[in-house]
Amino acid sequence: MPDRTLPHDLLSYSSLERHSSWGFSLSMMSCMLDAKITPDCQACAAVITACEKAVRWQEALLIFDSSLDLQLQADNVACNAAISSCEKGIQWEIALHLLGTM
Repeated sequence: MPDRTLPHDLLSYSSLERHSSWGFSLSMMSCMLDAKITPDCQACAAVITACEKAVRWQEALLIFDSSLDLQLQADNVACNAAISSCEKGIQWEIALHLLGTM
């Protein structure tokens, strides 16, 4: 059976988080899922952070919720990034709800 992994440099968490395009991070997450690679908490947190930096709160929450659907335990980085994305998107009620789940 062929190796179903992506090149390590494409999966590095820092590249998912630091890349200038939040869309790139979402695309890499999609590629992981298409390749049947389950992202871990750190990968999800990196994508959420990339979305947060681009003020894409809806996408950040989608990834946050997806990570919970994958039965990943959300870490503080992911929760904080999701809360911060809501704050930047002026979604304070959602941010308060997330804060209450921590």
